[in-house]
Amino acid sequence: AMAGFLAARMRKVQEAIGTATVTEDPEDVKDVKAHLKQLKTLNTNLSKYSKQYAQYQAKLAQTGDKLAESLLEYSALYPQSPLGEALVRTAETEQALSSLRHAYASEMTEILVNQFRRTLEEDLKRASELKTKQEEARLQFDIHLKKYKDLQPKSDDPK
Repeated sequence: AMAGFLAARMRKVQEAIGTATVTEDPEDVKDVKAHLKQLKTLNTNLSKYSKQYAQYQAKLAQTGDKLAESLLEYSALYPQSPLGEALVRTAETEQALSSLRHAYASEMTEILVNQFRRTLEEDLKRASELKTKQEEARLQFDIHLKKYKDLQPKSDDPK
């Protein structure tokens, strides 16, 4: 990582003082850069959508809680009757479903985020390493090209 950082810094210094040969990125470098950009976008979108998903599931769970409360209130109007008992059981079921929705939202979001992050981080790491190697190779090429040009006899040199 440090070598890549130094290579990038050296390249910027060379470009600033005008000694670097500016070459256009080869197709594979362009592909890597596009891929890195796409990975960053995917990572951002994943975080955003997982938050939205958790919020949606939380709203469903809150609605279920309210429904369960209402059913319990109605069951109090029919004490010791089959309808009252059915309302209580339905309310308990709705409360259980609500708890499951809360747990599902948090766990599923965590699972999705961790899985995608792991995949994206591995991909990003490989792409970053490749990009660094390509930058180092380009810097070495530019240095050798400059040395080669400096060693060439000048056209107005009498020999």
